[in-house]
Amino acid sequence: MHCYNILMNVFFTTPFAGKKSYQPFIDAVLAEIKKVSRVITPEETSRYLTSLQQLQKQGLNKDQAHYAFIRQGIASADVVIIEATEEDIRVGHEMTLALLFHKPTLVLAQGKDFSSYITHDLLQGASYSTTGEAQEIVQRFLQTSRSGRAEATMQTLDTSADSLHSMSLAKLRQLAKQESGQFGEWARDADENTKKVAAEIDKKLGQLKKQPAWSVFAPIYNEDSPDYIQGGVATFISAVLENHGIAKDELIIEAACGTAALSRQLAGLGMSNIMAFDNSRPMLSEAFRLSANYPGIELVEADIRSLQLSKAASAVVWTDYSSNFALNPKELGQMLMNLIQHVASKGLLLFDIRTFQGWQVDFYAQPITMFATERFQRIWLNYQDHAKNLIDFDVYIRTRDVDGAWSAWHRESMTERMWRLSEVLSVVNKLKGISLEAVYRDDFRKIDTNHEEPNLAYIVLRKEN
Repeated sequence: MHCYNILMNVFFTTPFAGKKSYQPFIDAVLAEIKKVSRVITPEETSRYLTSLQQLQKQGLNKDQAHYAFIRQGIASADVVIIEATEEDIRVGHEMTLALLFHKPTLVLAQGKDFSSYITHDLLQGASYSTTGEAQEIVQRFLQTSRSGRAEATMQTLDTSADSLHSMSLAKLRQLAKQESGQFGEWARDADENTKKVAAEIDKKLGQLKKQPAWSVFAPIYNEDSPDYIQGGVATFISAVLENHGIAKDELIIEAACGTAALSRQLAGLGMSNIMAFDNSRPMLSEAFRLSANYPGIELVEADIRSLQLSKAASAVVWTDYSSNFALNPKELGQMLMNLIQHVASKGLLLFDIRTFQGWQVDFYAQPITMFATERFQRIWLNYQDHAKNLIDFDVYIRTRDVDGAWSAWHRESMTERMWRLSEVLSVVNKLKGISLEAVYRDDFRKIDTNHEEPNLAYIVLRKEN
């Protein structure tokens, strides 16, 4: 593996109230970060103000836009540094977000070492008294993070799919920046020169024929998105089913199952009668391979849009936000009805959907993201059309054969809708014979749909008869 002097993205924040007393120390910390890294900060920078304006144009108020910037900045950073001498509940929450996103985090404070109060594998606290001490601590932290970046651990504060997915992909994104050749150059340059890199990718690869969605992605999908990402979702679904009196041996259908990762997680929780279907043969091929030792999982080729299964289930689960492939209310309503017809009387349909806000965080919001392992390289291009509430993806993938040679690049594309939760609930309210049981957010807590807009919403429906 070639070694490169890779600039890291560092998210820095500090309580606003403390700036009047600690600005010289804040400036010293920022100066040290900027020597060797790119800094992302909600200080009054042009990047912050530009992002705030763009987010407000998308319908968020100023406070919501600020929080979206914070969350997106932490999610896209390699490490997080906080000056927290002036304790503040919002900055405390931002530290928690950093740990949720599995980011190595340094908390500086005068006269306090916060790691003595809060124990976490990725948290480092340090007390300082001079600007020189603060800079030395920051320098050591960045050197350690660069030379031997802390591995993400399974010590999570939640088991949401987004949190676990972010953890899984963090290493793959870092590996992409360490690759040789043009791919590695693009990965290292994409954050700073997005338009230039996008133009180069389009010039070299943009004329490739588009293969059917998931056909190229399928063989590497489980390496890119391992089964454990669905672990928290499976536990949540199991609890919902149990609370509604659905036993573990009753029939559960997983819709649009992909490689059937969720079905395997559910089977691991004791569910013994699962039917999983998908319309992508390449993804089903992986599902058959990976589920060979799960006799309680039956795999079927079927499409939600023309669904005709022979059995009705006690519950149908449709997660991993493939519902976003419904591009308008009519299409979403028809897909939901097609699933509901396969739910037994008093049974449940549980589905999730990524909201507009959820598309504005982490790699979903970045125009270019690169991922790599020893076996594959992946380029992920996002094009968000806010006027139409659509997001287009161009995915370029190549794999390495057993002799170490790279295959040719292959391309597939897909389009999803960026739904507002209110739009989805409007569709749900028009469904006949259905009651809305509950709506949960991405950390599996029930929400007040009049006041909350989660990044990912889980919606539970009951068939009345």
